[in-house]
Amino acid sequence: MLRTVRAIVGALALLGVAGCSSETASPSAEGTTPSAPQTENVGAVAPVSHVVESTPPAVASRPASSPPGSASANSAAPATNEKLSTEEHIARGMKLSEQGRRRDAINAYSAALKQDGRNLAALLYRAGEHYALQEFDAAERDVTQAISLDAAYAEAYVLRAHLSGMKHDYQAAVDDFYTSLKHPERDANFSAYFGDKKDIVAHVYLAAAYSECPDLNFRDDAKAFQHALTACKLDNWQNRRYVSLLVNAIAGSKSQEAAVQRQQEALAVAPNDSVKQQLEVAVEAFDYRSEFPIR
Repeated sequence: MLRTVRAIVGALALLGVAGCSSETASPSAEGTTPSAPQTENVGAVAPVSHVVESTPPAVASRPASSPPGSASANSAAPATNEKLSTEEHIARGMKLSEQGRRRDAINAYSAALKQDGRNLAALLYRAGEHYALQEFDAAERDVTQAISLDAAYAEAYVLRAHLSGMKHDYQAAVDDFYTSLKHPERDANFSAYFGDKKDIVAHVYLAAAYSECPDLNFRDDAKAFQHALTACKLDNWQNRRYVSLLVNAIAGSKSQEAAVQRQQEALAVAPNDSVKQQLEVAVEAFDYRSEFPIR
């Protein structure tokens, strides 16, 4: 995936987050490949809804690189009668996923797990394929097993958080996102599945959840702003959609005084005029939302 085509934005766009384009991938059926979300037409503010119920963006996409010690995921799939190692089964699954053969990819990862039932990469990648096929219970079983094997496996918490959000268990989703932030990113393929670094993904979704969670009692304007601002800083302000999410968080402040203060805080660290121009509309957006509240 190109760095500028962040799959995380695809999921947010499905929900109308912060002016994201509506042209994005929908959950993939077996044998299809999701299209990349568009990067144009970035608006300043747009209504947001059902954020934490979204499909994790490019979880159906193949990982970008092979797991350590495995054969290249871009090599031809080995003959089925050849004796394969655990790593080779994983690499084969990755290649099959790239081809859109998700059921075959699941079988390849299952073969790897038959040889090594504690292989975290195989569990996570199989969970990703189950998610792509909307087999959410199977995906949850795999990520929960991965976490039971290694409680510091941050990437598994991110996927489980999405699953919890889809079940409207917002507290469980937020708890898992926070847990993922406590542990370092270890899987080199994570960005290919989720479109960005683990911590950025977590902060983006936490900001969106606290800003526009369907459960009004769960919203927290201060937390929404801080997570959105952190995501922008971690991204070095490269993704304008994350800036739009920040604008949306500022506009969701409970008072105009808070909106102005947060806008000024963001402007103080904004790196260039382009970002500042996006942030300038935040208070105006607050006034609009105050007159026409989005609920």
